[in-house]
Amino acid sequence: MDLPRFLSRTRTRTSRPALSALGVAALVAGTLLALPAQAATTVTPKAVASPPLQLMNVGTGECLSPAGGGTAVSTTVVQFFCDTDKARRFTLLKIGKNFELRDNKSNKCLSPASDGTAPNATIVQYFCANDPSEAWTLSFQQFTGSYRLVNVRSRLCLAMPTASSPTNAAAVQHACDTDPSRRFILAAQPR
Repeated sequence: MDLPRFLSRTRTRTSRPALSALGVAALVAGTLLALPAQAATTVTPKAVASPPLQLMNVGTGECLSPAGGGTAVSTTVVQFFCDTDKARRFTLLKIGKNFELRDNKSNKCLSPASDGTAPNATIVQYFCANDPSEAWTLSFQQFTGSYRLVNVRSRLCLAMPTASSPTNAAAVQHACDTDPSRRFILAAQPR
């Protein structure tokens, strides 16, 4: 059986391949990868993972990264130039109907600091523990070709404070409104 392609070849405003709506829909539906047949006694679900992706903010054009490319627990997540550094790559790991956003350098997950649920709580990286504060839903915004990344616990969007936030500004969670700083392009290659 042919599986949908994960990456589209359509061009974004930065001229790099972006994750297609069909690709994310397939990932969400769990049909992206054919999983090997399991014995009837196996009950552990297999996680489905994306290829390494950059999370580029629509408003600022910069990518998320742990500050300084750090690997420590509770390192603040900031925006930085979209280059080839491994710290600016994330794997979306589907767990149930949600996703962990796992940094490829630190292998830690994005989460509001201290499991915060208030608007403007800073986003940090933390041990991936299958906790609702580390779980995100993806909502495709067809008119922009971008995604809202909504935290399961807080129901707030991953965001930059404003669309004019400077390089190294901390990522936060914010109400999911129409501001472009609340949307991300999921891209497979640096611009």
